[in-house]
Amino acid sequence: MNYTELVLYAFGMAFFHGTLLGITNYATNKLFFVTKSVRKALTVQSLLSLLIFVLTFAIVRFLLDQILLPDASFDGTMWSYIFNLALVHYTIGSILIAFANQVVRKFGINVVLPMLTGVYRKPRLANKIFMVIDLKSSTMLAEIFGHKKYSKFVQEFILDINRCLDSFNAEVYQYVGDEVVVIWDTTSFHTLQAIHFYYACTRQVYKRRNFYLKTFGIIPTFKSGMDCGLVTAVEVGDIKRDIAYHGDTINTASRIQSLCNELDRPLIISQNVEQLLTDEHPFTLEKIGEIKLRGKDHPTLLFAINDTDNIDTHSLEMICSRNYAQLKDAE
Repeated sequence: MNYTELVLYAFGMAFFHGTLLGITNYATNKLFFVTKSVRKALTVQSLLSLLIFVLTFAIVRFLLDQILLPDASFDGTMWSYIFNLALVHYTIGSILIAFANQVVRKFGINVVLPMLTGVYRKPRLANKIFMVIDLKSSTMLAEIFGHKKYSKFVQEFILDINRCLDSFNAEVYQYVGDEVVVIWDTTSFHTLQAIHFYYACTRQVYKRRNFYLKTFGIIPTFKSGMDCGLVTAVEVGDIKRDIAYHGDTINTASRIQSLCNELDRPLIISQNVEQLLTDEHPFTLEKIGEIKLRGKDHPTLLFAINDTDNIDTHSLEMICSRNYAQLKDAE
């Protein structure tokens, strides 16, 4: 086997295998692995990778033997040697890569990389946007559904939130019960993305309304509060190590979210967030006024966000209002 033959083999394997594996991994990550355990995901991903490797090897061998280099020095013994050698390296590599993918999916790339590099071993300042998303009427639903059914309800709701993350550069900071805390870097662009993200979540839930109604008899509705500002990021813990954010911004976002039911507004933002919005945004801002939040010395100017063009949001609110009223009557 000469240098040209080796180059053609390597190029063929890289091209066909990379293409097939990329398409397969993208499809399975979106459609299959989201609801499966890490063990099942690793097993299926490894088997699929092995199948793709064998298929790619067969395609490359056919192209080289029958079309590109019919007179080359490739014989059965040489092909067998190449296959066995490549298979050993590939099997070990695919298992390691599959495991690394699951680690990144669990912790997020923005947590894994800083931990590996030690960026946050010492506290560092960061400007972040915090959005706190919380299920409405969670206490009532927990009492009606019971432990297991309610947990399944929350699980499906959070999965729908997750399905919208990548499109809006959103990062999950933490899950707290039925609450999701999502963060962005503090820029005008990310502020607009954050608000679009909220309404994308309502559309995602509305798209799956038939599933929720059939399985639970109700569609989840949620409320959200937003604030932005300076926080401290630091790596905490040894066992179950994580990146933690400390600062008034997180508490303010949580306090704002807690006012949504009282003010009957699904999405409320602080003045800090409102000041980052450009004049070209498509949303309607309603000035609520200055409200003294629990734990703060001075009042905070708040705004409600409305998306008058989002038909799915209004449809979801009407359906859910009827559902929740029926549940309360049944209770």
